[in-house]
Amino acid sequence: MKKTLALLALASLMFPAHADVRYTKKVTFNQGDADGMSMNTTTFLKNRRERIDTVMQAGPMKIQQSELTLCDLEKRARLDSELKIYTSSSLRPHLLEKRNPMGQEEKPEPEVKPGTGTYTMTYKVQDLGVEKVANLDTHHYRVQVLMESTGCAGESKNTIDREVWIADLPRLVCPVLDATGDFSMEQCKIKVIQKGDVQLYMAATRFEPVKEIMYQDGKAMMTTELTEYSNAALDDSWFSLDGLKQVSDGEFQQQMQSKMMRQFTP
Repeated sequence: MKKTLALLALASLMFPAHADVRYTKKVTFNQGDADGMSMNTTTFLKNRRERIDTVMQAGPMKIQQSELTLCDLEKRARLDSELKIYTSSSLRPHLLEKRNPMGQEEKPEPEVKPGTGTYTMTYKVQDLGVEKVANLDTHHYRVQVLMESTGCAGESKNTIDREVWIADLPRLVCPVLDATGDFSMEQCKIKVIQKGDVQLYMAATRFEPVKEIMYQDGKAMMTTELTEYSNAALDDSWFSLDGLKQVSDGEFQQQMQSKMMRQFTP
């Protein structure tokens, strides 16, 4: 594993942007009821498609789920290979027709209060320099973000406090996902305001975290660390929905819950 991780430092130079990539991160929880739980996420990248397999373990309970982002089709899908089902949504939800493609009655959209609103993000970022993590030269930052909304965006105030060690790992390049500058809705026009250490925040989010610690009230609550990396060729079937049945979100959730409950059945 150490030999594989050592190759990461040269990955962006040795392999073009379209090269196949697979890497795994382990997430551990350190607070409250989640203390002792663990989660592994494996990301697969090929051309303009991404697959993320998630496995969460909590005692005898094991939850598995996969998500595909198909940038070339402008769609995202959740799937279960064992149950052979999936449910999908558009990456451009505002362009969807009102008719439900599953043939079910369309639920009314939540009422949006007309007017104007703001999303204000105030950044406080510390540049902690270059450090070695998982045999990689990473850049270390402490990032704190105060997020406030007003007007028709709703009245709220939330904070994010995280420590990240980032490296230039491959990421999915998808213009549809990157077009996130406009948060406005049909009746609610929203202005986004960025304040504080904006340039440092952009630098801290430019690359993929090799290690990340999330804090709550100053205490570490979740730690994510890179454990494995590979650039071996990936089969197209990992990024395909062929052979799976499309179901509604409700049916997908119901079947997943039934599958989970069977783990406790003798």
